[in-house]
Order: sequence, then structure tokens, then C-alpha cells
Amino acid sequence: MSTVFISYRREATSGEARALFNDLVTRLSKNSVFMDVDSVALGRDFRNTLHEVLGIIDVMLVIIDKDWTGVKDERGRTRLEDPSDYVRLEVEAALKRDIVVTPVLVKGARMPAPEQLPAEIRELVYRNGFELSHDRWESDVGELVRRLALTGPKGGGQIETAPQSIVSGGTRGRSVPIRQAESQQRRAPSFSMLLEQLFSWAAEQATAFGFVLASPANYYRDTIIHLPDPLSQSIKFLAFVVLVLAVVTTPINAALWKINILKLLLFTTVLLVLNILLFLLFCFMTFWAARLLGGTGDLPHTLAAMFYSSALMIVFLLTKYVTALDPALTGPTGLFGLVLELAAMIWIIVKLVPLIKTVHQVGRLRALLIIALAGVVEKSFDSLVATPLFVISTSV
Repeated sequence: MSTVFISYRREATSGEARALFNDLVTRLSKNSVFMDVDSVALGRDFRNTLHEVLGIIDVMLVIIDKDWTGVKDERGRTRLEDPSDYVRLEVEAALKRDIVVTPVLVKGARMPAPEQLPAEIRELVYRNGFELSHDRWESDVGELVRRLALTGPKGGGQIETAPQSIVSGGTRGRSVPIRQAESQQRRAPSFSMLLEQLFSWAAEQATAFGFVLASPANYYRDTIIHLPDPLSQSIKFLAFVVLVLAVVTTPINAALWKINILKLLLFTTVLLVLNILLFLLFCFMTFWAARLLGGTGDLPHTLAAMFYSSALMIVFLLTKYVTALDPALTGPTGLFGLVLELAAMIWIIVKLVPLIKTVHQVGRLRALLIIALAGVVEKSFDSLVATPLFVISTSV
């Protein structure tokens, strides 16, 4: 479950902040979204209160309008230059804690230039921003939630909070939101609820599938690097791809082999497992080849990027099935099938090169070499290990 803090200036963007707050509450829960911490009661130290709140949030959304960097106080000094300015304190504390901090641009605002911000919050300009338009508000908020992978309470649980005591200073000591189960005897979710969650998950992954097919590199830049936990999200996507492969290839395998249901399930399972192993080998080899050739990028982000690129694997496998289903397509020498598979492979490489360049900060030539090295190892493993294993396992 995600917990979000909205940072904004009351006199400039209170309307947008309140609208965003209400929409996020609808999608997450009332106790998952915070704002108005600047209304700390007299006698309470704002900094302590802020650290209490920031200690339990996952994401900060910084609402920025056209005048965000130029707002002045009564003495004519830019408010962001004031070390005690509450917006500056909020952003600075979140950046120091290294949580997800996303600039949300409203009213036609653009990202500030580095020289417009104090050194303490200058890192904000390097965080990828998101534009909220009044004309597309509902769809934009939905896209923001999707890109940040924001989720509400799971399994019917609630987050018990006391937001007012955070900002107004209660008399029962330190009061911060804590997560508790609604009841020790909580009901199990109904079948219809599970089915609804399954369809919601599938729809979310299918949307990501379309974006990845269009451009894996753009999806990485726009979404993956901003996810709180990119690797776990990409594993869910990989599971979706495997599910799609199982659904699509099972009837094709039935048409090809014309065998009983038990053998069909065995063949399909073995093929899926071996293809997943080959794909995982290719992913890890991509990382090691990038390191060998002087690329940057850590293993979790490499795996996350490659797991999302598994959408491309479906295209390549389907070209193999197309030629296998109708031998007439391959011609007497199998030339057409070879050309079809080669075209699919070239298409995948064209899609992967910009992704490798983005993840590992390398040029086009090194990206091609990384893919080639990983591909050679994967193909060798396929010929020497995977194919013989498939023959042995399916002949038993």
C-alpha cells in the first residue's frame, strides 16, 4: 500500500491540491494521503512534525505552478531562499530521505532551472515531472497513479491514522499514522472481489504491455525508473507475459502435436519453463556484458527493464509458431520461415538498443555488442542444454 504527501502553497495552488487530494483518496484511501501539515498548532516544532509525517510516506507530490520559484514574502525576498519556508523544508526533507519525489506541474508550469532553486533542493529539477492539465484532469490523475504504481489497502485492511493530531498537536504524545488490521478476525475476500482484482491487475499489465511494445526505452524513462520498487513490479509484468504465453501457445501446441491432454500440458509446461530460463539467462548476461563493456546501471534496474521487455519475446515466439503451424509457409527450403524469424529478431534488436543505451548509458555500438554477447550465450545454452532437456523430458 502507498502513502502519499502533497506539498503545495496555499495561496497559489490550494484548489489543485485539494482536487488532487480528493481524487487520490478515492483511488487509495483517506488515510493514505496527507496534506496541510503547514497548519501545525502553536507551540509545536514544525520540523519535528514534518519528520514524523515523512517517516511514514512513500511518495511526495510537489505541486508547482508558474510562480512557484518566484513567490516572495512581505520583505520582497523569494520564499524558497528562506531556510524556514515550509515548502522548502518539505521538499528538502523528502530529498534527504531519498523517497520518490515527483514534481506535479499545473497551470502550464515548466520544470524550474537548477539556478532558480537553493542548493538544498536543487536535486528536484532532476526528478522527472508530471503535468496535470485541467482539460484532462481525470485521465491525468489516473496516469499519475499508474506510473507511480500507487496502491490502496490490501485485503480490506485499513490504515488507522490521526492526521489532525499530527498537524494540531495532540495531548497524548507522539501521534503518527500506524498500520493496523481492521480486525483480527477479518473476513476473507469474496470470490467476486478476487476476480475483480484479477481483472484489474490484468488490465493494468495489458496497458503496460502496449506501452512496452511501442517503445521499451520510453516506458523505462517515463515509468520504470520512478517506481518505488521497480523489480517487484516488473516481476508481476513478467508473470503476466508468461500467463499470456500459456494461454496463446496451449491451443497452438494442441494443433501441432495432436496428443492427449496430459502430454499437451507437459509439453507446454516444459516449453514455458525452458523459455523463461533462457530469457532470464539473457537478462543476466545483458547486465554482465554491460559491465564488461564499461556500462553503468545496477542489476535491479537492468532486470526490471529487461523483464518489461519480455513483451517482445511473445512476438518472436509467435513467429516460430506461425511457420510451424503451416509448413507451406516455409517453402521447400524453409526460407520464408527463416526470413520471418530474422525480421522478428531485427525488430526486437531495434527496440532493445535504445533501452540498453538508456539503462547502461552506452552508445549504440556498445548496446549492440551487449545484446550480441548476451544473445550468443543464450543461444549456446539453448543448443547445448535447453533443447536436449526438452527432448529428454518429452520422450519420457
